Amino acid sequence: MGDHKVYDAWNIDETYHKSNLIALVEALDRFNRPADILIHIQDVWVATMIEKNAETWQFNGWENRDHKKIKNWEYWQRAYNKLQVLKFKGKLPAFEGLTKEEHADVMHYIRLKQGQEG
Repeated sequence: MGDHKVYDAWNIDETYHKSNLIALVEALDRFNRPADILIHIQDVWVATMIEKNAETWQFNGWENRDHKKIKNWEYWQRAYNKLQVLKFKGKLPAFEGLTKEEHADVMHYIRLKQGQEG
């Protein structure tokens, strides 16, 4: 109540998306009962996959159309299951409240960390 926790998603040994997914799972794992939570995630792709695809993936046994396991399915499953337990009904805001310049700065930082810019 009133305490805010921030989890750093950057893990140099993982991709940007997987790092964000792991951080989301680790944050959700700290809850042990239903709660009102607000999730801010800068990774639009991870937020979209959770909101739009996770339920279908779960229904299909975490497999894609080719009947192959979804990459990092264990983390997707953990995130999805925890959100169900928490009865999460909201959207995962991605870059909520950032200006275009702030968004550009974040993306530049991400590309630097991934070695895509010098």
